[in-house]
Amino acid sequence: TDTRGIQSNVTLTTIHSAKGLEFDDVIILDAIEGVMPQDIFGLNTEGDTEEDSRLFYVAVTRAKERVDFLVPRGISPA
Repeated sequence: TDTRGIQSNVTLTTIHSAKGLEFDDVIILDAIEGVMPQDIFGLNTEGDTEEDSRLFYVAVTRAKERVDFLVPRGISPA
């Protein structure tokens, strides 16, 4: 589908790309331990864990009004 010229109020971005930006509402996907923060193999060092915490903070603080977390049904958030 050709979407050129269509206006949208949705921005899909990574946490890194969102640094310095603000949005009324933010939806964080897959805030699941081992996915976000990313420690799939349990190999994170203390420095990695601190960096993951900083990135999570960046994600949450991009919202001016509301933050929602979407996780698959049956899985608890991180």
